[in-house]
Amino acid sequence: MSRALPFLKRALVAIVVLIVGSVVVGVITIQITQARQRSATRIETENGIESLEFVQIGGVAQSIYLRGHDRDSPVLLFVHGGPGGPSMPMARDFGFLLEEHFVVVHWDQRGAGNSCSDEIPDDSLNLEQYLADTRELIDLLRNRFEQDKIFLVGHSWGSVLGLITAQRHPERLHAYVGMGQFVDMLRNEEISYRFVVDRATADENEQALEELATIEPPYADREELMLQRSWLGHYRGDFLEGGGFAKFARGVVLSPESASE
Repeated sequence: MSRALPFLKRALVAIVVLIVGSVVVGVITIQITQARQRSATRIETENGIESLEFVQIGGVAQSIYLRGHDRDSPVLLFVHGGPGGPSMPMARDFGFLLEEHFVVVHWDQRGAGNSCSDEIPDDSLNLEQYLADTRELIDLLRNRFEQDKIFLVGHSWGSVLGLITAQRHPERLHAYVGMGQFVDMLRNEEISYRFVVDRATADENEQALEELATIEPPYADREELMLQRSWLGHYRGDFLEGGGFAKFARGVVLSPESASE
């Protein structure tokens, strides 16, 4: 046994060195990737804008990321989904053509992404507060860029905020565009659930069918919702090409904006 101890010690040291080395290499790789993304997508036009900022909205600091080749272009505010699904990590993966014609504003809503903070009261995470935040940010952008109206795009959960905002404050908007527009949330979940069950039945996926048989919309809690969403992702009902959540996770890690805070 005494002869084995030196070997075990050396093996332990080797494992620790390997782990530490892997972490260091990983951090360096992330930093290099971030630097390359910044360089490859930098906006360098004379009157362009590319700015990651924190602004006070609804009494708390919230993050916005502005990109546009001409700061005098119309403003387009993108309201992300979720709730809590910030689009800022994907800002460099879409919207480049839009940036040639608009000042595109990506916004991490309260409690999401860079806007996540322990100082945000839990009871403020409600529909009316998010609507108030949306309206306040619209006014902030109108005043900052000296524009009477802006364009508003809402995706998924953001389409709930966008549609109600457009209904309540049409005088502030040139137009509203809904992506994955919510109309009837319960009916939406029923269709999504049936899609997964039908695919699992055709696939003779007994595990999926057994798990899905334990839930039905409207779901009782987040665990039930995420169970359905996991099988929805499996059958590509969320992202047509598949791997959508993996792409988002890579964006969170590698995006200079989402990873810098």
